[in-house]
Amino acid sequence: MNAMGFLKIVVGLILILASVYAVVVWWLSDFLSLLKGGVPIMIFLVGLVFLLLGFEN
Repeated sequence: MNAMGFLKIVVGLILILASVYAVVVWWLSDFLSLLKGGVPIMIFLVGLVFLLLGFEN
């Protein structure tokens, strides 16, 4: 695995962790806010894409 693949994996994991943190912080204080609830899901999906691109040959 080269350095660029490793970097994509790290960025993906950071984005996934940021989305989980945002879900916990925003949804525990204001569960019905759909806008705030949608942002962490999108960050999670972007992080998942980076993670999958990191494993690509």
